[in-house]
Amino acid sequence: MMISNRSEDLFSILPMLFSDESDLGLDHVQLQHLVNGYKQLQKAKLLTRQTTNQALSILDFVMRGLVRRGEDGQEARKMTPSEIDLGQRLLELAFQLGVQTNSLIDCLLKTTPVVSSTRTLTSRLSASQTSLGVLFLTTYKQPIMDQLVKHGQDTVYELSDRVREDRGTIGMIIYGLLEHAVGNREIRKRYGMAIYSAVLTQWETLSNLGQEDDFMLNLMKKVLQIDFKFATDPTHLAFCPVFNQYLSMLRDPKKPLAWKTQVLDVLYFFANVPEKEEKELKSALDLLVANHFPLKSTDLDAGSPRYNDYIMALNKVK
Repeated sequence: MMISNRSEDLFSILPMLFSDESDLGLDHVQLQHLVNGYKQLQKAKLLTRQTTNQALSILDFVMRGLVRRGEDGQEARKMTPSEIDLGQRLLELAFQLGVQTNSLIDCLLKTTPVVSSTRTLTSRLSASQTSLGVLFLTTYKQPIMDQLVKHGQDTVYELSDRVREDRGTIGMIIYGLLEHAVGNREIRKRYGMAIYSAVLTQWETLSNLGQEDDFMLNLMKKVLQIDFKFATDPTHLAFCPVFNQYLSMLRDPKKPLAWKTQVLDVLYFFANVPEKEEKELKSALDLLVANHFPLKSTDLDAGSPRYNDYIMALNKVK
């Protein structure tokens, strides 16, 4: 089915793009070509009127196209691959037209409950609940992260200012941002240091997100992957909060040795700290040994989980 000539104005058909109705006469392949045409016009600077409003309209329609009204509120729509591809292209156009970082974050922090149904291996329907913002992020993670990473510093500062709104989602975005930067060499080279600097500047705020310790440990690993020089420089503003948090992870009496072996993965980044900090680090490691290591390795059954954790940790502190 083809789009009629009168419907070639993209903005006039936005409300219909993700409708569940089957007789709208919309061909997603042709729609993708239409969106690409708009992108070329914008690139050539031929779209000059109200581009910001148009960008926000696209953003809103793509996000709201993920849900439909059900009996008990908003339900996640089952999106076809062609619909998701169209949504990605529309988002790229919106970002090209000009979407402010705070407007995109507003969408990602939408707390509207959304019910999602999936079929289990036994063919039973299983319902779970998420938020509209998280559904938006997980469905269109690639274009959203591509956009946020370009404005990484603003993104981190904006999220840090809004930590009380939705700590879980903010933690997810921050970690996703670092993961996106670390995972792509070109992105890392171009935007990595700006994100890295912003995360370190906001470290104390981010450490109060109320996330699991795994979150801060993984955040630490990602930051150190980008640049670890600060980890040996006590004069760096971020050194004390990061180093002290690392020490607290090693000392935590409630954490099992299996978890602390993951903490020991980044020990070598702090191997060349000055003498004062070296003593603190050695003290924390001594406490770890006292709390978790047996007096003799023969006290543990060879091959048991505790024995394996012990051997793994021992190899990392040697």
